[in-house]
Amino acid sequence: MRRARTAPAHKAPLAQRVFASLGDGQAHSGEALAAEHGVTRSAIWKTMRQLRELGLQTEAARPLGYRLPHATEALESRALRRALPAAAAARLGRLDVAWSLPSTNTALLERAAPAAGRCDVLLAEHQSGGRGRRGRAWLAPLGGSLCFSVALQFAEPPAGLSALPLCVGVSVLESLQRAGAAGLALKWPNDLVAADGAAKLGGILTELRAEAGGP
Repeated sequence: MRRARTAPAHKAPLAQRVFASLGDGQAHSGEALAAEHGVTRSAIWKTMRQLRELGLQTEAARPLGYRLPHATEALESRALRRALPAAAAARLGRLDVAWSLPSTNTALLERAAPAAGRCDVLLAEHQSGGRGRRGRAWLAPLGGSLCFSVALQFAEPPAGLSALPLCVGVSVLESLQRAGAAGLALKWPNDLVAADGAAKLGGILTELRAEAGGP
């Protein structure tokens, strides 16, 4: 489905580490997970309950243990940075991966802006406060979606800035098609949908923070 390996285990919450362990799609017993992460089986049971509350789909593989329906690799900033083309990597400032956030957009807007000509990227394994059209909540279950934001700074508003959401939508669609995805379309102005219109697959939210007479 997506992605690479996790951050160092000693820096990650137990839920994030267990999620990474399950990412291979194979069955893992509670006993094996407890031994791998140096915790009790009770702690693993509580962690699995927490992961399900975040929307992770799991299967009970008795007597083998826990298993995901599909393999999914955990996000890891260094692996993502290494996979970027040289031209994109040269423009990248910070690239961070969070375990769970209300909104990647909000988190980036609260930071200092990146240097001119560079961009910051923030990804989250789970997003609890995503925003959809007309104030609706955007659901992003753990292991079933990809949530990220990109921050850019303009010295002054460029002409045609209002067309930016549409430009981003076209760019995302073309990137997915180059990666081999088929049967996709862009619904005006910035929703990714199945070509037959039966399902919405992604959304783009563009927000602006401006200073009077400044960037």
